[in-house]
Amino acid sequence: MKIKLKTFKVIGLLLVLLCIANVGCDPPKEAVIDSTTGLTPQQNQMLQLCLGVGYRGEGGYADLKYSTTSLFDPDQLSKFTEVVMAPRYDGRIAEGRSISDYANSLSVSVSVSGKYELFSGSASASFNQSSMTNNNNSFFTLLDVIGYYRLDIDAKKAPLKPAVKNDIEHMAPDQLIATYGTHYVQSAYVGARVAFNTYIDRSRFTNESDFEASVTAAYGSSVSGKASVGSTNKEYIEEFSKNSTVQVFGGDPSLAEAIEENGNKNGGYDNWRKTIKDHMTLADYGVAGLRPISELASTPARQKALDDAIQKYLKEHGLPGPTPQIMKNSTVILRSSDGRCVSRPIFWSFVGQQCYNPKMYSEDKIGDFRVTGYFSFTNASDPLMPNNNVTIMFKEKELVPNWPSGNYAKETNTDWLNAKYLKLSGPLPPFSLYWKDPEDAWAEWIIKKVNGTDGPIYSGDEVYIYNNAKSEYLNFHDDNYLWVDTSDKIKNGNRGDDKFIWKFYVVN
Repeated sequence: MKIKLKTFKVIGLLLVLLCIANVGCDPPKEAVIDSTTGLTPQQNQMLQLCLGVGYRGEGGYADLKYSTTSLFDPDQLSKFTEVVMAPRYDGRIAEGRSISDYANSLSVSVSVSGKYELFSGSASASFNQSSMTNNNNSFFTLLDVIGYYRLDIDAKKAPLKPAVKNDIEHMAPDQLIATYGTHYVQSAYVGARVAFNTYIDRSRFTNESDFEASVTAAYGSSVSGKASVGSTNKEYIEEFSKNSTVQVFGGDPSLAEAIEENGNKNGGYDNWRKTIKDHMTLADYGVAGLRPISELASTPARQKALDDAIQKYLKEHGLPGPTPQIMKNSTVILRSSDGRCVSRPIFWSFVGQQCYNPKMYSEDKIGDFRVTGYFSFTNASDPLMPNNNVTIMFKEKELVPNWPSGNYAKETNTDWLNAKYLKLSGPLPPFSLYWKDPEDAWAEWIIKKVNGTDGPIYSGDEVYIYNNAKSEYLNFHDDNYLWVDTSDKIKNGNRGDDKFIWKFYVVN
């Protein structure tokens, strides 16, 4: 799987030129140096805030709200810290062809080994759930980093706080992680950062060579106000802009919020940059700037025990695997918007009509018997696409057990075991049933995405289920049986009531 992290020199050059032009990123004036620490008051403040602190690796990228507490002796920390006056102005792009690859690319950016599944919080905060479940999406974050200087700690020499040292050596690994986090910050750029998060559907936008330049151009046009350099695709730029969210770290909070909401409207970006020197924060990590807390243990055995626990913890708190597409041969369950499942065939008699019906159940099982029905599609495309005309087939031979409301003779009749296609019964309730013959319009259904988007239908997508014969939508009756009804909301292009919304979940 291809993962990239690129530094765009053009952006860096533009930012440096802006600094020279005195747009507001000139280095802050140095105050009187503290004779004890050798640092300015501002550097001392950033040292305590950003460096040598524990960090929750499952959280967001370079975001101090995921820091825990200082691990090192504050009275000794400055003696083992180097202040590197190396201003950094660059725009880097983290990219992944899946959401997990995207998160891993952020890890690569700080030279953290791929064995740690870091920064799942960044993915969750940067992208909505529906975008993360689309396997066709590629994900991007352009990191516009404005760093005035870098702080580096020599963790091998800097003394830990006595209580922290004792905990690292003796506390149960799970408790240690809960207390201090999984990692600590060893190298930090101080300044500010803008994160421009966006995604694109590769099934609709196929020229991947245009992606990076288009992300850069979209950021320039919608946030920083800087014109793009080189040839870019307008359609791609518009798509990246439409799908974007913006996060700002550092600078005046009200101006930062204005950028997140309105980009560079009324010169917001340039005005914000002028405030950075008075509102510094962790702008980015230095090379190998985030290290596992296990490295601070004194023995190889303890390091391994902690490292194993960290990997296990991050895996459990990481991102889920790719959401499966619904294929023609998929086995699925069908749930309503309130979480109830559509059952196996249940025998029911109504005014002389004897048949097997689906029914809504909150429980997946009754006793040891699974109530939830397993289904597959016939006449379906592969993968299942919106507006595909399908039949919905119950897959199993075993029916429900002998319930008091059932009829054991009917439930064990082999002829009825073939009544497996979901269809409408006509004008009489309960309106929907399982039947042997799927070859008519009453058994034909059209699956439609609730949001009206194109592309394959994935496990857990919200859908409407439309019946061809009645030209109405599947929902459920008050007595928990299924039926169909009209919906003016859906007809008018609005979201239908919850009773019309369903989800298919792949079980194998």
